[in-house]
Amino acid sequence: MNYGIEDEKVTKGLEEYVDEFVEDRTHELESLKISLENDDFESIREVTHRWKGFCAPYGFNFLEKMSLEIEKYNSSKDKEQLNNAFKNIESYLILKKEAIS
Repeated sequence: MNYGIEDEKVTKGLEEYVDEFVEDRTHELESLKISLENDDFESIREVTHRWKGFCAPYGFNFLEKMSLEIEKYNSSKDKEQLNNAFKNIESYLILKKEAIS
């Protein structure tokens, strides 16, 4: 899958926070997986709602896009699609971490 990492740009002044940003999202992703196992759709909604609001300035456009997809799957409680979205995000975050290192 092409995540478009090479086209993602960090807003000037936020560059020093990108490493921390990716680590925080990685931890949140693990929490999202647990929430899904526990059918805690409200927690999933809260996290992904925040993501769509602040990912783009840090250069995480794909994550913002996936947040919108997750909201759709979450509202219909489509656990299979949510799980697939989480797998895509996990792969993306691994590649993103490599790209910024």
